[in-house]
Amino acid sequence: MKRIFCICLSVFFLLTGCQSSDEEVYQNLIEQTTAGQQEQTEQPEPNSALSGTLRVSTYYDEEIKKRAQEFEQLHPGVQIEVSVAQQNGSVGESWEEYLQRTSVEMMSGQSADIVDLAQMSVSRYAKSGLLCNLYDFMEMDSDFHKEDYYTNIFKAKEYGGGLYSLPFYFVYDMTYLSRPLLEEAGLDAPDALDYEKVLDLYSQVSASTGKDFSIMPGITGGWFFKYEFPAYYDIETATANFDSPEFIRYLKRTKEEIPKLEDTADWDMTRVANGVDGFMREDYLFCNYDVTSIDTYNALIDYPNILPPVPMRSHDGQFGFSTLQADYGIVRSCKNKELAWEFLKYCVSEKQPPETLEHEAVMDYTAQFHAWVPINIRNFYYSFTLECNYYRNTLTDVSNWKQGDPQQLTEQAVEQIHGWNLQRNFACSETEIFGLLKEELDNYYQYDLATAEETAKSIQTKMNIFLNE
Repeated sequence: MKRIFCICLSVFFLLTGCQSSDEEVYQNLIEQTTAGQQEQTEQPEPNSALSGTLRVSTYYDEEIKKRAQEFEQLHPGVQIEVSVAQQNGSVGESWEEYLQRTSVEMMSGQSADIVDLAQMSVSRYAKSGLLCNLYDFMEMDSDFHKEDYYTNIFKAKEYGGGLYSLPFYFVYDMTYLSRPLLEEAGLDAPDALDYEKVLDLYSQVSASTGKDFSIMPGITGGWFFKYEFPAYYDIETATANFDSPEFIRYLKRTKEEIPKLEDTADWDMTRVANGVDGFMREDYLFCNYDVTSIDTYNALIDYPNILPPVPMRSHDGQFGFSTLQADYGIVRSCKNKELAWEFLKYCVSEKQPPETLEHEAVMDYTAQFHAWVPINIRNFYYSFTLECNYYRNTLTDVSNWKQGDPQQLTEQAVEQIHGWNLQRNFACSETEIFGLLKEELDNYYQYDLATAEETAKSIQTKMNIFLNE
């Protein structure tokens, strides 16, 4: 039902101090639900205590309109105007135009009250004093409990100890490995993958088996950049290190050992999602999807040709995530900041799942999370469990379900994903930076117009300007 990429599993939990609180919330939720003691959240009654108007701006988050309508119904004195630059794929502002306009409006004090900052350099706008610190609202709000959310995501998005955007959900990459190819080479599957491990395994398996196969569908030399670039700059100190020997080595390996573009004309990204794994026997060593595919029946099926997926990470061991839309901040010029906070809080609050597994009910519930991982731990648990149960009950023609109690298997799968969620410790979705460096990366990887050293120098120069604007 979901997504376009793919994903999955491996038990590798990183539990920090904040994460331990998140884990406690999750475990309590599991125990309550399993025991049938979960209290149903009462549906809030209309409340006229809140009043005023809000303007919300987003590039293409259509779901925010529904949340605005719900909030207006609960608070008849509130009016919310939502502006969507790109609606349902229709021609509108380009991303670059939206970014430029939004930046100018924020700097001039003429922007919407709440702005979708997904893919933007939130820290840079926070540094300029254009955004409110959302921790201030959280700390003053007795009804908001940080431990109900993935606080590791909050931590990863901090600037100067403050949080300046609230992601409604997040997503990250998981990668399948070919079971036949790895077994033939006599190699064990790793706990995680980075660009060096991917290239090393590709070389080892190729040499050991003597077979001609590809690395990964759709991979290019620049594919790993999103995992690597955060390690080479620091917005708080306004410094960059892209001209380092380490980054130059990264550029050289990813260009020399990865084809410019693999032939993916006939590639169907739903193959694994549809239970087809034959392509992993000899065609590819890896296959990348996003974590949300795990909430489908993939978590509950034994595949002969693929090993359980593992997470992607940076070369220095950091686990990234993306907030590609619905990552909202309150602009400093907002006249009714308390109302803006109440709306954001509502958007990420716990949403009770349907009691039925009927198709329409399941789709209506999961759609509100954009098919990504909800930032609210309970919403994550509800939505992922709901989809696992849905597929298990509707796909009656599947013959290779994992053996065991279905409910227990679902709980194990969802708990495993929860552990991966807790691993996330850096954001890697700044399209603003990707756009800034696209020319340099294309000239290097696609057009052979620059050496690795020249590319690193050009990127360093651009990032220095960007960080010091």
